[in-house]
Amino acid sequence: HCGYPIHADLRSVWYPETFLVGLTTGYTNLTLHLLFIIHISLAGLGMYLLSTHFTNDWRASLVAGIAYLLSGFFTGHGQEMFGMIAATWIPFVLFYYIRLLIHRQTTDALRTALFAFLLITGGYQAMWAIMLYLMLTLFIVYFIRDLRSSHKKEAWQLVKLNGLLALITGLSLTIIAVTYFQVSPHLGRLGGVALADAWFMPFSPRSARGFLIN
Repeated sequence: HCGYPIHADLRSVWYPETFLVGLTTGYTNLTLHLLFIIHISLAGLGMYLLSTHFTNDWRASLVAGIAYLLSGFFTGHGQEMFGMIAATWIPFVLFYYIRLLIHRQTTDALRTALFAFLLITGGYQAMWAIMLYLMLTLFIVYFIRDLRSSHKKEAWQLVKLNGLLALITGLSLTIIAVTYFQVSPHLGRLGGVALADAWFMPFSPRSARGFLIN
């Protein structure tokens, strides 16, 4: 790309797929189609696993996985891989995080951190940020439940495991922090919005009225 600093895009450059494809075949229509199939297949598997927290019937889990990968979200985002990648890894993150909350195993913290890395480096930021709110809510619920049950030891064990998860995930993402500090002086969108730009074509009450009526 003639020296274009593609690493300025913090969403994709550290995603493992980028290295595997970039160092082998390169991106073509066939490659993108194959990546589409791989991601929606993994998304179905992730939803299958996640649904096992709510049902013991493998057939119900299978239907959940199929319904997820055939959902309108993947159809509507077929041209936008960042959204698809996020939707692929979110079920895996939630599956292993719920396992962490239930079984309190260090291995589940490691697995959650691994899939969180894939999600954050390849997926759309808004989606994993919203998922973070859900994870925080789940943590608070389980923590309060332990305290109310007089299981203070289990409650603090949960805090330690979540601290370990945050530490491992944070360390794995330090490479993104390095990229951020290297490219931030060259990205105008990181410098904020001037007042004049904010006032340009505002969403006025008249615009809101037309939006609601139409």
